[in-house]
Amino acid sequence: GALRYAQRYGATIAEGDVEFTKNGYAVMLHDKTLDRTTDCTGRVADKTFAELRTCAPASVVPQLLFWLREAKSLGLSVNVEIRNGITDHQMEVVRRTIVAEAPDDVVVASWYPEPLEMAKAALGDRVRVAPIIGPTGSPFGYKVAEHAAQFDLILADYRWMIVDRMHWYADAGVAVWLWTANTDAAITRC
Repeated sequence: GALRYAQRYGATIAEGDVEFTKNGYAVMLHDKTLDRTTDCTGRVADKTFAELRTCAPASVVPQLLFWLREAKSLGLSVNVEIRNGITDHQMEVVRRTIVAEAPDDVVVASWYPEPLEMAKAALGDRVRVAPIIGPTGSPFGYKVAEHAAQFDLILADYRWMIVDRMHWYADAGVAVWLWTANTDAAITRC
């Protein structure tokens, strides 16, 4: 599917957001609801995994397990975004799945500190944890020096991470990955 297509055209990293079904399956879907990308409606969290399998196209909501397995088979690194509100049990599902199936290069990213702290505690050196910085900075107020002290990677929206700020992170030894295309309008500007 999409990972194979992206890899064929030069992608080296796959990014996806983790959502959880009503019966605890970790799936990869950007939206919290099914309305925009499938013929089903409603929140992912209100559906069982079996109910998701009835949505068309079924490939739009892959299980984290199979998404990681596919990325690994294609030689892709992965960036797994975890949203705020993840439970200890859900983090354990993510941990077990990453340990069993993920490629060697795994980044766990979030806009929020709690999921990053949970990922670091659960996965240690198996992953890099990365805060996401948008056009208005970090929603939890990290400063450059705090990034340098806590993280070895930052994900930054190119609209915010202008070139003259890059040296702050480089001087502190922190790598920055820029992202550019998360809407149709952004894709046309890339």
